[in-house]
Amino acid sequence: MKTTQERLKVLQERLLKPNFLENKSLGNEMSFYIFDYDPSDELFVREETPDIFSFVEKNRPVIHFQVFDLYEIILSFFEKRGYMEKSFKVEGKVG
Repeated sequence: MKTTQERLKVLQERLLKPNFLENKSLGNEMSFYIFDYDPSDELFVREETPDIFSFVEKNRPVIHFQVFDLYEIILSFFEKRGYMEKSFKVEGKVG
């Protein structure tokens, strides 16, 4: 199994491929890539992704990234609805 560092290198290469950039796929849909990784690698991935995006944007100026951080989205959801305290209490009881 490849390390997260190796997989990030593969991601960078894939983002530069013409098929990915030109939507050359079966359904001709918009290209996207979901990169999952071990949660213990979170800080490493957060540190490396801006460099990958900069490298790709430098080599392909027409590319612009939209990143959806699911962790931040969920936190925002809980905070807006006042669920943070409730979830801390549940976590304390249930684990």
